[in-house]
Formats: sequence, C-alpha cells, structure tokens
Amino acid sequence: MAIEIEVVGTGRFAGHRSSIASYSYSEQSTPHIIGDDSGGVGDISFDAPDSNNDGAVLYKDEIILTDDEYGSITGRIDSLSSSNGVLSITGRSRLGLINTPAVVPPGFTTIKDLLTGILAAAGVTTDVAFSPAIPFDPIVSPGYEGDLWVFLKQACAAYQVEVSLINNTIYFQPIRQREIDVFNVVDESYTISDVDLAQSFDVAYYNYTDETEALVFPRGGWVPEVAVYQVEHGETVVFDIAVEGYVTSVKQPVAEDVVPKDYSGPNSVYSVSGNDNLPVTADFWNDFGGKVSFEIVENGTLVRVTIVGPQFENLSPYSIAISDGSTSYSTLRIVGDGVFSDRKILNITTGLTKALAPTEVGTEIDNIHVDTLVQARDLGIKARQQYALPRHTFDVSGRSFVKRNFTEYEYFKLDDADVGTLNGESVLAFVPDEKAIAIYMSFEEYNEKMNAGYVFSDFNDDYAGAAFEDFSETVISLFAQSFGSVTGSRVKYFDGYYRVRSSEISQSGISVTAEFDTLLSDFNNTFAGLTFEDFYEIPVGLSFTDWALIPLRTEPYLTFDYLVLDEGILDVNALGF
Repeated sequence: MAIEIEVVGTGRFAGHRSSIASYSYSEQSTPHIIGDDSGGVGDISFDAPDSNNDGAVLYKDEIILTDDEYGSITGRIDSLSSSNGVLSITGRSRLGLINTPAVVPPGFTTIKDLLTGILAAAGVTTDVAFSPAIPFDPIVSPGYEGDLWVFLKQACAAYQVEVSLINNTIYFQPIRQREIDVFNVVDESYTISDVDLAQSFDVAYYNYTDETEALVFPRGGWVPEVAVYQVEHGETVVFDIAVEGYVTSVKQPVAEDVVPKDYSGPNSVYSVSGNDNLPVTADFWNDFGGKVSFEIVENGTLVRVTIVGPQFENLSPYSIAISDGSTSYSTLRIVGDGVFSDRKILNITTGLTKALAPTEVGTEIDNIHVDTLVQARDLGIKARQQYALPRHTFDVSGRSFVKRNFTEYEYFKLDDADVGTLNGESVLAFVPDEKAIAIYMSFEEYNEKMNAGYVFSDFNDDYAGAAFEDFSETVISLFAQSFGSVTGSRVKYFDGYYRVRSSEISQSGISVTAEFDTLLSDFNNTFAGLTFEDFYEIPVGLSFTDWALIPLRTEPYLTFDYLVLDEGILDVNALGF
C-alpha cells in the first residue's frame, strides 16, 4: 500500500513525497433533513519529517493525498507544527473553499444554478459536476449573506441533494444513490437514545414571490400599527426597516403634499406635517432642505431610511405623517423590486403521547429554502423522525467498503474537453455503470501503479486469452475511490438501512458513523411477494415501537413461552418437584 502527499506550492518536507508516517482524512455528508445543520467540509492530517524548517512554508500550499487503496483527495494546508524534526500538518479539503462568507442574490432559478451560484460566490468555478437526475424545475432562491457552506447545506437538505468531493471534483447528486458493503469488519456497534422527542414540531415556509414595483413598506398596505417617524429641524435620523423578503432595488421617495392611507404605488412617496399637526407642502419641505432617501443593506433584507429635517425651527419636530382629522397616520411608502415572503408555520404531529414525549412542541425548523406549504409538508414528514424516534446510529470499522446497487449514474472526470450537453445544459461526461466505481483510472495512473520493469511480455502472459473487457475490470479493481464516496452512502446493518454521516480513513482502514435511514421502499423490496398473513408471523410479540427499530427483520421474532400454572394446584408437591 503506497501513500503519497504531493505538494503544489513552495513548501516541502524531508525525503520523497511518500515519506509519510501516518495520515487521516475525515469527512461528513451533508444533511438530508431540514433543521439538521451538521456536516463538515473534510479534514486532512498527516505527519512527515521536517527539513531545515522548510516545512514552515507549507502553510496554505495545496496538497494531493493519494492512497492507492482508497484513492485521492485534494485540499489546502491551514495549520502545521514541528516537534523534534516531525511535522504535524492539518488542512481542509477543497470543499473548505466554500466555508467562507459571501453574498448570494435572490431570484428565480433552478437547483443546479443555485448550487452553481453558491460555489461561484466562493470563487469555485471549475471541476464541478452534476447528476442528470437533479431536476431542472424552477425554484425561488432567497437572498443570503453569511457562511456559504451553511447556505449550501440548507439547500442540499431542502432539495434532497448531497455534495461530495471525489479527487478534485465537486459532485452534486440526489441523496441515497450509493450503497456500500463492509468487508473485513474490525469493530461494530450501535446506539439508541432519546434526544428531542416531542408531540409535534413546527416547520416554517416562506411563500416567495418575485415582484416589481411592489409595496415594500408597509408590506400588505397601511395599518394603524405602522410607526410614525419624526425628525427635528436640521437633524439627520437614520433607521432600518426590515423587509419581508429580499429587495433588489428601491425607488427613491418623492415628497407629496398628501399621501392617502391606501396608497400602494407605483412610486415611493411620503408627506409631512409640522408640530401643529397640519400638512407641510412638498415645496416648503424641499425648499428648506428636507429630504428622505433609501439605501438597500444586508443583502436586501433591510432598507436603510435617512431623514434630514428642514432648516425651519418653528414647525419642528416634523412627522412623516398626515392627520386624518382625529389621528396621524404614517405616509412613508417604499416601492421596489425583489423577492418577497409571507412566512407561515406548519405544525406537524409526531404521534407520540405526553407520556412518551413531555415536550409538546419541539424546536421550530427554519430553513429559508423551504418555499411552499407542499414543500414544508413533504420535508416536515421526512424530518419527523427527529422528534418521533430515538437517535439510532451504527458505527463500523473495516479494511474496505465496496459500493454496489447503484440506481443512478456515476461520473468520471476525463479532462476539460470532455464536456457534453444534457437538456441544453453543459455537463461533464458521464456513463451508467453497474459496478459503481466513482472515478476510472487513466492510462497515466495505471502506468504509475505498475512496478518499474513491467514489460509487454509480462502483460501478455498476464492477460493471454483475456478480452479487453477483462483487462478493464482489472484496472477498475485497482482503483476504487473511497475518499468522498463513503459518506452519504447507505449501508445495511442487520434489520435496517443506515446513511453514513461521517467517515475517517487512514492507513489503518475506514471507520464510519451512520444514522438510521430505513425507508418504506426498503421494506417493500425486502418483503416483496409476501402477503400480510405471511408478514404477520414475523413481528409477533413486538409493539410498533419495537418493530420500528428492526423493520427489515425477516425471521420470526423469538419470544419465550411462559409456564402457566393451574390455579387449582397449590400444593408444590403436586407439581412433581
């Protein structure tokens, strides 16, 4: 087994790039349940001999970790230390580039374009591939400002997509496309524990609309609760108004003599009254330097309002309002374009009673990618396991995990020229593959793996009588990519399926932690051809709560028969003891 670290940069460590004492690569899959914010970008660590302090300039160098048993992964060094001539180096995978703050504008788009836009905001524009199974349906993307990795994970959960890094390529595909078997198991265990059980939980959904010349404030029209703003003569007042959505542009306001309560556009306007509660004309306000202006801030979630009071003291303070004869009402109207929301809450019951779950309503799930009631209900049902079932995890360590039973396409990256189109979209080359090898070996890689001196006569002896297909199978078996392809995969453990949430790969093997992920489709596949009468014989003696923990049990559940005494027999001797 050969392990190498190739450095792309100015740093170096002593000896050849294979002078690696030990290494570890840990990664996490993106969540598939809304409200789950777990999932990391992938961490690389390794030890190597230092060389005259040259290791210091390894900082921020790009690296390629290659294990000929598990594949390759790319990353960047972000910390290192040296002790007694031994370098301890850590870094993050290429996905770490997405773990950065930036702004993503709102708008109508597609899932692919949304994900592409998130990566582009992080400066990642090359070596990205999408499964053709990702739908091209239009979606509404909310605006965002913050950590792009958080935004990406939220989008993956909302649209049931997962991201992985295979070698140097970032792949997006629907969840549950990979299944693995574990060979040469070293350790295995499972854990079941209560975490957030509740009788119900709330899911927020936003009802996004894309509007032009919309009344941004007051959203929905004037109501008595709309605040009235004041300014003293010569004073400047600045305040922010929260937008129910994301504004992309606003019209600067124009002073009017009178703005009626029901004014809704098409321009931004306001009218003013003095301290005598009488209207101030627009000409008077403008002539003495009164002014109102708008500015979009916080990625369009706020409109900053600046009011400058006129240089005329006698009528100060001035109100951005008009009297209707009894009270004053706000006349500030903000009109603009953007994506607007009408946030609502859907309550979903779990079926648990108060005795089983004392918490009446669990923590609210708020994912800004959840748009419609239908989407909230669908994703909420998937999230119900967080509150209705205990946390059920499976841990296993082994020498190798073999992928099988793929139902969708797997991808291989050839070179930049290998780009095709699908439904008018540019995509990397892809082929269907029953054996589900994520990346195929190139001739260059095959050449590097063969020992020096491996000549054609040896090749002819090895493959005499074999077809080209047989040779291809051999090459594939030499290069099964585990980095990036284990997390997110499903694994069957006894009587249920689990989805791998985290993995750690080292020269010693692979360790994973997987969460319970058994579906009705798994049940249907397992019990295909059985009648309900046949199935009835299997879970006898189990409650539905018990059965939910082992739903794919195919053998009758073993129960003990208890000895029942004849109540009329009270003499112990009569029992024959």
